[in-house]
Amino acid sequence: MNKKHNHIVIYVILFITLLCFIPLSHLKFDFALDHMFPIHDPDVTYYEDFQRKFHTDIDEEVIFIGLKNYKGIFQIEFLRKVDTLTQYISKLNYIAKVYSLTNSSFISLHNGTFSAAPLIHINQPDQYQADSILLFNSEEYRQLLISKKGNSIAIAAFNQPWLTHLQKRQLLFQIQKKLNALQFNESHLAAKIRIETTYIEEIKKNIKIYLLVSILIVVLALYFIFKSWNAIIISLIIIFISNIWSLAIISISGYPVDVLTSLLPPVLSIICMSNIIHLSTKYNTLLSLGTSKEDALTRTFNELKVPTFFAALTTAVGFFTLSITDILPIRTFGIFMGIGVLLAFVISYLFLQSYYHITTEPAPIQHNKHNKQWSLLLNWSYSQVVKHKIKILAFTCLLMIVSLYYIFKIQINGSLLEEIPARNALLSDYEFIENEFYGTRNFEMELVLLNTNDSLVNLERLREVEVIQGILHDSLNIACIISPLSLYKGTNKVFHGGDQAFFSLPSSQDQINDYTLKINQTQYRDEWLRYYAEDLKSLRISGKLPDLTIKEFEGLSHRFEKYFNKLNFKNNYTYKFTGSSIIFDKIAYSLTNNLLNGLIIAFILIGLIGYYMMKSYRMVVISLIPNFLALLIMAGIMGLLGIHLKADTAVIFSISFGIAVDNTIHFLNRFKLELKLDLTISNALRRTFLEVGRPMMITTLILLLGFLSLLTSSFGGTFYIGLLISISLLFALILNLTILPILIWYFYKN
Repeated sequence: MNKKHNHIVIYVILFITLLCFIPLSHLKFDFALDHMFPIHDPDVTYYEDFQRKFHTDIDEEVIFIGLKNYKGIFQIEFLRKVDTLTQYISKLNYIAKVYSLTNSSFISLHNGTFSAAPLIHINQPDQYQADSILLFNSEEYRQLLISKKGNSIAIAAFNQPWLTHLQKRQLLFQIQKKLNALQFNESHLAAKIRIETTYIEEIKKNIKIYLLVSILIVVLALYFIFKSWNAIIISLIIIFISNIWSLAIISISGYPVDVLTSLLPPVLSIICMSNIIHLSTKYNTLLSLGTSKEDALTRTFNELKVPTFFAALTTAVGFFTLSITDILPIRTFGIFMGIGVLLAFVISYLFLQSYYHITTEPAPIQHNKHNKQWSLLLNWSYSQVVKHKIKILAFTCLLMIVSLYYIFKIQINGSLLEEIPARNALLSDYEFIENEFYGTRNFEMELVLLNTNDSLVNLERLREVEVIQGILHDSLNIACIISPLSLYKGTNKVFHGGDQAFFSLPSSQDQINDYTLKINQTQYRDEWLRYYAEDLKSLRISGKLPDLTIKEFEGLSHRFEKYFNKLNFKNNYTYKFTGSSIIFDKIAYSLTNNLLNGLIIAFILIGLIGYYMMKSYRMVVISLIPNFLALLIMAGIMGLLGIHLKADTAVIFSISFGIAVDNTIHFLNRFKLELKLDLTISNALRRTFLEVGRPMMITTLILLLGFLSLLTSSFGGTFYIGLLISISLLFALILNLTILPILIWYFYKN
């Protein structure tokens, strides 16, 4: 290209960058638990059908507020505050309903007349003792709204689903402001929307930290390599443009920035810098050898065009393979990162080439002392590899055996709250509710009657359901259980003057039929529809659990199945546990199942790239082995350190492989060029090692520093992504400089 064309290229890139600021101004940040559900998963489909059948869409949207009074709950000042808060929340926008002791009534039937009395006579302290006795003897209220020790009470408010981030923040702010104004001894708030807003705030904060750390790494690394502020500024401009284009594409697509896509700026910056270093180092090296500027530019961009493109392509492939997963945020992260990597290559290549053409020749970088040290190090390293080939192979085999041993210790596990920083007040609030009340995890179960000629309003069937509920409560520690039995027991109690002794199933089918009719003629019909299917062949059982890990809940599931089968209920019923918590647990399993498919696709595509470059199936296999071994070592370290396989850590394998194979491509490309000089394999290997060893080490070091910057993340999963990918890249470098030359030595044939 002539000088005019080079100016045009730069102007076009800068003009497109300016245009990108238009969609960038509309970039959104979001995190919704529902978006993490696997797409087209049968359990997700079942859960959605369950929600429609039992009208439960609002049940996951609970805002649970625990209020503690050190002097006990039956204090007039405390109860007035609770009532004030209850009424305030009831009037807020986006609140559908509120349950509280201060707005609940006790219904009873006396002499054929229904009467409703408040559960607590707030302004009548002389009634507190009677209220206390009634309340603590009433199972239906005691578990739902009073703590285990009886010194805290709860308010359960239900917000409307599908609120925007701004609406969620506004609602939580209003509630928290009122809590602060009322000055309870202790107040604790747990809510799905609070988890989601907490994630979004952490995402925004982490992006700023990632960018600051990444820029610092870029500046220090470039100054160390080039000793030129011009080179640093141009590199930062290229990195900035690459990020702006990529984020603009995310904004145009309509997707928000979430936990994973927040990793795009720092990761893309480091990968982009790798491109810049390869091109700029080659150009400056040729200039320092006395090559003219035009010849240096021609050789640099012709010789490195193919390997840098394929290095970018393999990295993009590693990300693109994430698009086969059925988790939408991970799929979009893979697509956007893959596009970003390819854009970064195009921008780096065109911008640098044009910039170097229109600027004066840079002052040669004097690295004589450092070059000599590098030469001594690389010569010594290569001689050790050649001298100890058998020992290196034997040690590698031993390392693989140890890694495989620990790989089998990896467990699929995790909890949503584990990702939140330990310092966050949300965790202490959840801990309070877990300890004082009966857990924050919703339990949902559908029980289906197999006999199509029978009905779940049959008294005999209801008694069997009561036994099943007993198993759930006594063996699985599920609390706050609600089912159709709650309606029948409550109605039976009402028709016996509110006597708690009659909070039980009625004794005859006629009473069941009568209660069924009466329930459906009152406002409690809505509750009936939320726990009975229309055909009366299935019913819903809901409850509360602590925030269990995947493994802990699996243990409960197996225990229930054992009791269920032992009592021969399987002959009359089928059952299924469901709910958002169970679906969220499935994410790790879903990703693990997709993991192998993604790696296979990555191996095939990268293998095809290797064949295109080397025209040898043998070399394809040789090139894949070091990087595959690096993945095994990384997985072994996961097992050794007890790092669980879950939604975030499951994505690292494809990403690591795609990035690590870049070094292999540069090594093989140089080896191919050396062979064209009619050198022996031994001499070609030595020259290749000495030529590419230094840039491989430098770029890997920079990539390591870049991914280690993720250790600053407040999210536990992101921390492990940075740690494990860094481990993988380090071992991939070592294996590419040891095992790869040895394999070529033994198995390559001209």
